[in-house]
Amino acid sequence: MFAFFNVLPIFIFVPFCATKISSTYGVLTGVVFIVGILSLAFLNNFLVLYLKRKAINNIAYFASGLALIATFGILDYYNIISIRTISAGLFGKIIFYPYLALVFPLLAWLMFRFNAAYLLKNLYTEELGLKDKKKVSTDYAFLNRFGKVGELAALELKLILRHKRSRGSVFMGFMFLLYGLIFYKEKLIINNEFGKMFFAAIFMTGITILTYGQFMFAWQSTHFDGLISNKIDLKNFIKAKFLLFNISCSIITILSSFYGFMSWKLLLLHLSAYLYNIGFGSVIVLYFATFNYKRLDITSSASFNWQGVGASQFILGIPFILFPLMIYVPFGYLDMPYIGLVVVGGFGLAMLLTRGYWINYLTKKLIAKKYKIAEGFRE
Repeated sequence: MFAFFNVLPIFIFVPFCATKISSTYGVLTGVVFIVGILSLAFLNNFLVLYLKRKAINNIAYFASGLALIATFGILDYYNIISIRTISAGLFGKIIFYPYLALVFPLLAWLMFRFNAAYLLKNLYTEELGLKDKKKVSTDYAFLNRFGKVGELAALELKLILRHKRSRGSVFMGFMFLLYGLIFYKEKLIINNEFGKMFFAAIFMTGITILTYGQFMFAWQSTHFDGLISNKIDLKNFIKAKFLLFNISCSIITILSSFYGFMSWKLLLLHLSAYLYNIGFGSVIVLYFATFNYKRLDITSSASFNWQGVGASQFILGIPFILFPLMIYVPFGYLDMPYIGLVVVGGFGLAMLLTRGYWINYLTKKLIAKKYKIAEGFRE
């Protein structure tokens, strides 16, 4: 409850309410404003906890929440429904009718009761025992067609979904789907200024490659010795990483296609960024992974966790983000924005078509450094 983002409103809004609201509209109004804001903080806290618990068992809750936020974001962007106007109107009413602020504590209490009821319903040991009997092994049939590579990818997918930090890193990619609402301005779209929007496109479509890939190999740090001592083909190991990158990047890109409602030009931008990410981005991430010797605790939370972060993670972002911009900028400067998109996408496609070479190169790199990586993971 006393997390940073829950306490933050106290330091921002309480002084404002105590000084400005109270002096202008009276002490009572200032007090109810403080009560309302604190109640909203409690409401948000319990709502997030409830959705998080539900999403653990059913990803549909997470997807529905994300879709709802995206819907309101788009409606606000097109001024169909203005969240700011609704908020201003609501708190404006409280100025004249302070008793309306009691709605916020009531909503916070109801959300608390939802959480309490859910915990009481699901924390009995006998019920947990029944649930354990119903469990079935997780299998990803769509990966079977890839043979040994698919098996390794399936194992890593299970690792991702079973552990807090890896799961958080991947789910973070879905949260950044709304990132484009900050960068995709109507003026930039009309003037074909893709250079100013390329960062958002690269970041959104390749976010899972960045957030998960930056700690590549370290996710297996606890059993990396077993990987190199067993008869696991490291070439297939690398191929499995590429396969997961392709799948995650494709899913994110498809989900981000709703930006096409803003303009069809954004679909071209995303396609170019997508080809770049699966072609070049995945290679550069795995290359830098061979320089990562820091152990990682995958059971800890991903939020504000700097464990396993080294120089390679910081350096990685420079070529990953800047390289496509360097390719595009000359074409943007010469007023050939669409040619620039084609060249960036074509570069990614060329890297994708030569993936066999890069797989062999990265495999040799990993074989040469596997003992040094393993030594670092033991520390």
